[in-house]
Amino acid sequence: MIQSLRRTSRSLRSVMILAVSAVAPVTIAVGASTPQPYPGEAAFRDLYQELVETNTTLSVGSCTAAAEKMAARLQRAGMPAASMQILAPAEFPKSGSLIVSYTGKDATLEPIMLLAHIDVVEARREDWVRDPFTLVEENGFFYARGASDDKAMASIFTDLLVRWSEQKYRPQRGVTLALTCGEETSEHFNGVLWLLQNHPALMKARFVLNEGAGGLLDASGKHLSLDVQAGEKVYQDFGWR
Repeated sequence: MIQSLRRTSRSLRSVMILAVSAVAPVTIAVGASTPQPYPGEAAFRDLYQELVETNTTLSVGSCTAAAEKMAARLQRAGMPAASMQILAPAEFPKSGSLIVSYTGKDATLEPIMLLAHIDVVEARREDWVRDPFTLVEENGFFYARGASDDKAMASIFTDLLVRWSEQKYRPQRGVTLALTCGEETSEHFNGVLWLLQNHPALMKARFVLNEGAGGLLDASGKHLSLDVQAGEKVYQDFGWR
């Protein structure tokens, strides 16, 4: 048990260090004091922009289309098509989730899961100063529907596997990437729940890294903190007579 926990800890540190490195392009302020670009920053920005500008609202968007674009990027980086699946129920063909298996050195260890949703809340053009599905960068901030929740994390996780694949890096423990649909409209379709019920083997993991935390950089881009959320609020409505 102790050895297993040590291996888990090493794997977590490896993922978190690389994930923190990947988050820098999203959070660093632009302007005269901006540090030099990180290696791979332009490629990350391109991936991030493509995902943000793919409309994944329930009304007219398609998570399946976004999942296909991310799968294509991973395949261009060298990942085999057989290592990934886009899954959706027949009644919700546009609510596809991308599940990617990145193998580690030790196949006996359960993988770490990187989970992020790619669907977004509805966005009417007349309610926005800018086009909600055009990524705009102004004064060090990104503006667009899903620019933060949760396509920033989905882009970071996807870019992480792109880098690993290009560098032929193999962690000790495998990693499962799950880009899911239906988090914002779970009363209509809950992608994670559907995957757990219909593809439980794909969702097995030692632990899961998901949204719900954040981090801080100083003005020079130095990492100050990475917050980890240990609990979650529960929404509840109350009525009275």
